[in-house]
Amino acid sequence: MKQVFIKDGKTSEVKKIEVNEEELDNYTTILELLLKIREEREPSLVLRYSCRMALCGSCGMIINGRPRLACLTKVKDLGDKIMIEPLRNLPSIRGLVPDLKPFFCQV
Repeated sequence: MKQVFIKDGKTSEVKKIEVNEEELDNYTTILELLLKIREEREPSLVLRYSCRMALCGSCGMIINGRPRLACLTKVKDLGDKIMIEPLRNLPSIRGLVPDLKPFFCQV
């Protein structure tokens, strides 16, 4: 049994979701897990993603304390407790979605 903790960047609320190991395979990514959670258990979960191939960086988030791409990070590599938070260097719009306006203003 994996415990997934998802922190809302706007409210700081942390939701705990338990996932059975049987639902996952060796190739399941954090992005796939989050989409499954949103579809089956938590329809209010908000996240951003685009290419699903580690090219665009839009699924960047803090996973177990480290900045990572959700589409590249395998669930099997993270242990039984997984903490997922929005990026810390940008303000949050809602859920796991960062406000990218400050980033694009610098470009």
